[in-house]
Amino acid sequence: MHLKACFQVVLMAAIVATLGAWPIGIVLAGVFSVFGVPLESFITFGGVLNRVTGILALWLIAFAAALPYAIFVAFNNPVGPKSYPSPE
Repeated sequence: MHLKACFQVVLMAAIVATLGAWPIGIVLAGVFSVFGVPLESFITFGGVLNRVTGILALWLIAFAAALPYAIFVAFNNPVGPKSYPSPE
C-alpha cells in the first residue's frame, strides 16, 4: 500500500473516531451512570488516569475501533482504483 493511501486511511479513521467518540461516550456514560458508575470514574478509568489522559485513551479506543472500518471502506469504495492503486 502506498504511503499516501495509508495516510488517507489513518485520516479517515481519525475523523470517524473524532465524530463518533463524543456521542458514543455520552451514551456509555449515561448507561454506566444507571449502574452507579460516576462520570469521573468513566473518564479516568476508575481514577487510574487523569482527565486529559483518560479522554485521550477513550479517543484512542475509538480510533482503534474506527481503523478496521476505514480500511474496509478504503478498499471497497465505489470511487475506483485510482484512489488507492494496488502495489505492482
